[in-house]
Amino acid sequence: MATCTAGSSSGFSSGSAIVGNHVVLCANSSASASNSATKTTSTKTIVNTPKQVAQPKPVCPTSVVTTAQIVAAALLGCPIPGPSKPPVAVVVAKPKVTTSTSSAISVASGSAAFTPNPLSINSSLSVLALGQSAILTSDAASHERSAVILGRVGYVKFVPSEYRWGADSGWTSSGAASVVNFSTAGSKLVSLEVGYLASYRFSLTEVWQPVGTVFVSAELPLVVQAPAPPPPATRLVGHLVWANCKVHPSAYRC
Repeated sequence: MATCTAGSSSGFSSGSAIVGNHVVLCANSSASASNSATKTTSTKTIVNTPKQVAQPKPVCPTSVVTTAQIVAAALLGCPIPGPSKPPVAVVVAKPKVTTSTSSAISVASGSAAFTPNPLSINSSLSVLALGQSAILTSDAASHERSAVILGRVGYVKFVPSEYRWGADSGWTSSGAASVVNFSTAGSKLVSLEVGYLASYRFSLTEVWQPVGTVFVSAELPLVVQAPAPPPPATRLVGHLVWANCKVHPSAYRC
């Protein structure tokens, strides 16, 4: 028993198989999806900010050189002029944004099974005399079946290609029509097996893809009657007559 396997290509792919007397269509549909994730990190930036220096009071010296000038300025509460102090380093935290993208492929699958239309046998006679012939035909014809698989319509076409006739008496024949007769009386069972060539497609513009042959069977009972027996022979009885009845038909007892 076969199994149906669809293709592995991206997008929509299909396949077919014959399982028993069914045509199985299967399909895969793949699509890619992306997910974005944002990650925030912190970085440190050093900013040099100059320190504000207060203006000296008018009474304070603007410069000192000797030790005496330094002591005098200190006694007045004046700041001692000197080299500038280095600026204070200020640390500022600045966020850093990092975006990462991940992609994933989602795959959906589906299938459907198809069978040909039911088969029936037609006979020109349902009751036959012994040795009489009957013409046999069937309603087998080309036809299509369809079903929706993953949102798309799949079509299967069946075309009759083989006819296998038979009967329980041992009679066999082939062809779309056949003639049967029987040499013995009684109930007879006629059978027919039709082979259909199957093909499929998923679009009316696509070319039909062959699948294989599936078989459908049917039966029809017939009755064969034996001829009626002949009637029994009449026995002649002699009678005494007066004269020859052929010569004297009006003679006594003629």
